[in-house]
Amino acid sequence: MLYKTCSGCGFDINDRYLLCVLDNVYHEFCLRCCACGRAMADCNSCYFKADKMYCKDDYY
Repeated sequence: MLYKTCSGCGFDINDRYLLCVLDNVYHEFCLRCCACGRAMADCNSCYFKADKMYCKDDYY
């Protein structure tokens, strides 16, 4: 089995699902908005500005 390392926490991803954003992989709940902490797994999209990730509400 091919294991990937989460770009958020640094641990191996052994879960059934993972999130892939800009060539990085994350556990479902490690990928979060930098402003409000909302898990991106709960969103349909994420946005980047100045190398930081935001949910739609905090980006606009």
